[in-house]
Amino acid sequence: MKKKIAVIGSGNFGSAVARHVARNVAQKKGLQSLWQKQVDMWVMEETLDDGRKLTEVINSEHINVKYLPTASLPQNLVAKPNLADAVKDASLLIMVPPHQFVRSISRQIAQMLTPKQKKEIICLSLAKGIEFDKKKKVIRRMSQVFQDETGVKSTQLAALSGANIANEVAADMYADTTIATLSASVRKELFGLFNTDNFVVELSNDVAGVELGGALKNIIAIAAGVVDGLGYGNNTKAAVIRAGLIEMMKFGSYKKLGHVAQKETFLSSAGVGDLITTCFGGRNRMFGEQLGKMWKDNPAAARSVSLEQLEADLLKGQKVQGAHTAEEVYAVLKAFGLTKAFPVFTSVYEICHKRKDPRALYRHS
Repeated sequence: MKKKIAVIGSGNFGSAVARHVARNVAQKKGLQSLWQKQVDMWVMEETLDDGRKLTEVINSEHINVKYLPTASLPQNLVAKPNLADAVKDASLLIMVPPHQFVRSISRQIAQMLTPKQKKEIICLSLAKGIEFDKKKKVIRRMSQVFQDETGVKSTQLAALSGANIANEVAADMYADTTIATLSASVRKELFGLFNTDNFVVELSNDVAGVELGGALKNIIAIAAGVVDGLGYGNNTKAAVIRAGLIEMMKFGSYKKLGHVAQKETFLSSAGVGDLITTCFGGRNRMFGEQLGKMWKDNPAAARSVSLEQLEADLLKGQKVQGAHTAEEVYAVLKAFGLTKAFPVFTSVYEICHKRKDPRALYRHS
């Protein structure tokens, strides 16, 4: 029986990945016998300014006019406003929601899975972030959050991360990425599904490293954007990126935090590759640049503007993952007494959530 793919999330990156996968199952040699041609994409329904539903526009015009208006979508990619409809009979869930919604969505999915699905389903996490339980002092990555709620085995979990700016992936520009899972058979299956001449997949068994790299680089991208906004130049930006990479590697392998990430993973596309591209493009850098410009030109406005307002103005309501991840990471560092050991992470938290003057940032680099 052919397997069904469901993409959970339809933002900028979710739509780009769904486009890539749907086109592959329709066109790539050897996949038609393995996967169902129709790929479902769960869309949190929205009413557009003209009164139409977003799912209706995606399914009739084959374009996500709100989150990925620059690319056409394959006709075999079907938007589903009902989560249960997307999850029904799925063998592969590609999870791409904002990370702060992963637990609540996973909890819903757990109620929808059949016993057979729970034993066999593969969850490929593309969500960028971590979750921290302050009482238990336990860090959970996004694939682990899905596991917590659904009870699937660790061998059913995978993660994808890399230098993959959504608009460029959707424009079929060359990119590489990293997919990690503990299961050799799942690695082979996901490689066949994703790998193409212009989207090249590197395989790994370091799920922790891939997920942490994808989450932590967004914090550093905000720092790099702040440097851009303040007009400090490329030397300062390079210093901040270098210091940020060191903190990423240190956080990822810090035994006190319970991590087992391999340092080599942070030199892959999921680490330094993603870090570089995110620090020169993408929403987190853009958010940081706007903050830097505000501090430079109008400090009073910078002190008073809310994170939610900036998200609404800059990103049409999409989330700045780096700001939310910085808050989670700071809670971890504070709980373990490590804030001084991670000055870039700490500074980004203070800039985003405490409205600290970002001109102190470059002194940490």
